[in-house]
Order: sequence, then C-alpha cells, then structure tokens
Amino acid sequence: MRGSGREMGAVLESLAMASSASTVRVIGVAGHRRFADPATGRFVQRGCHAILRRIGQASPGCVAMSPLAEGADTLFAEAAIGLGLTLDVVRPYAAFGEDFSTASARRRYGLLRSAARRHHDLAFHEPCDAAFEAAMNRVVEHCDLLVVAWDGGSPGGRGGTAHAVRRAIDLGRPWIHLDTLQADVHVHGLAC
Repeated sequence: MRGSGREMGAVLESLAMASSASTVRVIGVAGHRRFADPATGRFVQRGCHAILRRIGQASPGCVAMSPLAEGADTLFAEAAIGLGLTLDVVRPYAAFGEDFSTASARRRYGLLRSAARRHHDLAFHEPCDAAFEAAMNRVVEHCDLLVVAWDGGSPGGRGGTAHAVRRAIDLGRPWIHLDTLQADVHVHGLAC
C-alpha cells in the first residue's frame, strides 16, 4: 500500500476551513515532469483537482498559475480549466511548445495555452537553466499558495521543484506538498 499519511480528504477539509484559504488570489504549481508510475500521476491529478476545488470554493475568483510543463504543471492546469478557474501561464522561452516529448503533449500544451487568460512570456529564446529558474520564480513570487508535486529529493538543476520549495519557504509562502514518493499530502504555512 502506498502512503500512510493523513487522508487527502481530511487534509483538504482542514484546508477549506483555514482562514487564510479565503485570501488566496493566485495559486501556483511546481512539480515533476515525469512520475515513477501511472498511480503517482493519478495521485497528482486527484490532488490538484481537489485542492483547486477547495480553494476555488473558499476564494471565488482565484487564478491558477502554471508554466504548463509536462507532468504536474499540465495536470494542475487541466484541473483548473475543468473547474472553470481562470488560468495564467508562464512561458520560460519562446519555443517552449516544442519542448514536449510527443505530438499529444504538444496538443495538450496548445489547448491549455489557448485557454489561458494571461500569458507571461519570458524573454529567453531557448531552453536553459536561467529560463526555467525565471519561470519558477515568476510562479512562486506571484502566488499566494503553491501546490508542489515533489518526491522530496535534492535539486536536479536550477529552477526545479526543490528550488521552488526553497524559494517558497524563503518568501514565507504557504505550500501544499503532494508527496509523490509516499502519496501523502502535507500543508505548510496555512493555519488549518
């Protein structure tokens, strides 16, 4: 059996009751592009949907912000659109849409980008650590709450999930950890 932490429903119920949940105007995402197995992807998908639904109920009009990378970012953005939330996207570099591994992933990216209300296109022209770090910083610095789909591992490069967590902590941003290793949910920095 995967995970032994608090049930997602209990965590989200306490999240809905948190007084600070009603002040969330922008909820951002950071997370892995690839998951260990399909069950982990389903866990992240369910978690993103449930968190966005709860925050959307507690704070009508909130905006979801995502860089739209494959994996967690895409699942988060799809959940936001499916729930009728406004989506803002951050594009790390001009040809980011070509970065996707399959035609299907590129189509998903194009559909989500078309559905977005606002595009934050960064000034980079090609993939590099600085572009990914700038995109991550844009999301973390402009959100009131960050959803993180992360295995808890060390940084793999600038602008990755571990750096997003460190940046959120440094800024005092509350964050919800969808622990992809244990299939647990942990809330940090919200009074629940």
